[in-house]
Amino acid sequence: MKPRAHFGAALLCACACAAGPTPVPSGSAAPGQRGRVLPAVPLRGLMDVCWPRTADPSQRVRLVFYLAGGKLQDVVFETAGGASNATGRCLQQIAWEYPWDLDPAGIPEKMDVTPPAFRPSGWKALAYLSLLAEGAYGPDRGLLDPAPLVRACMENGTGIRPHIRFRVQAHPARVTVFFELSEVERPEQRRTEAETATTDSERCIKAVLGSTVYPGTRNFELEFSDVAGAPPAAPDSEVTAYFPPRNAPMAEVAGTIEPLAVSDVLAERMGQVTACWEQALQRRSGLFGGRTFRLRVGAGGQVDYAHVVSNRSDREDEAEDYLLDRCVVDSLRTARFPPVRGGGAEVAYSFAFERR
Repeated sequence: MKPRAHFGAALLCACACAAGPTPVPSGSAAPGQRGRVLPAVPLRGLMDVCWPRTADPSQRVRLVFYLAGGKLQDVVFETAGGASNATGRCLQQIAWEYPWDLDPAGIPEKMDVTPPAFRPSGWKALAYLSLLAEGAYGPDRGLLDPAPLVRACMENGTGIRPHIRFRVQAHPARVTVFFELSEVERPEQRRTEAETATTDSERCIKAVLGSTVYPGTRNFELEFSDVAGAPPAAPDSEVTAYFPPRNAPMAEVAGTIEPLAVSDVLAERMGQVTACWEQALQRRSGLFGGRTFRLRVGAGGQVDYAHVVSNRSDREDEAEDYLLDRCVVDSLRTARFPPVRGGGAEVAYSFAFERR
């Protein structure tokens, strides 16, 4: 079944600008994926993710490492002070997956682990997910190292709002945003769902988290306000599906394109968009919803750039997925419109991806 298209009722017009960044070639490895390296977060920071928010400071897990010929053969855990076996198994899994051969400190004989003094950041959680995913999955499953892309989302556009957290339901993958204020700032209601509208940076982050590989069934609440411990940002070119180019002119509206002409031109891209969606369904079988794109069309009819904007389709749910967005934007960039009088125009166009 092909995605259904919706043409935006309003035509937003502006003068033409320079062509956008070169698209990533189809079939290339997804950005953010890499070979085996030491995690961006230290080992102890990764282990902070294993503890529940209600863990008592007196809880402890001892890990004992058994080696043969300098190679790790087994890891055994022992809980104390009320620590759960689930926490012990999480720590044990990190110890197994950690690339000890790349750590100058080597493998210890034993390690005592206690709950962190503060709630671990979203960066630690993403490093933990990457550690588990990169040894078990390939690029066809999604993003194995999303943190550099999340950082790039934050450094472009309007940024994320204060007190915003991202709630991730791992299977099927679904990402929502909510506010979390301290009891002093909002004593009557600490946690509340954020309004549907999000900033362009938050929209970018939600899509990246939607494409991320989540080993296991554990859900997460992620907070990224403190960039301490965050990896360097991915190149801006890897998040152009969510932001206009930095040098794009902000001129007043100057030209228009007839809705029928827009529908006719983009109908020629429907086969490519359908292929993008089918590829996405191989990773996320539950993906569905609307997705709206804004296209800047130059005076000569070329698409100078295209990017995701807030949902204007007739669907309440959005198909939020970084790899799907990137694929659709790449297909839209090659569209060719009739010449535009007035120096160029902007067009909003929506796709509805049906539930399977």
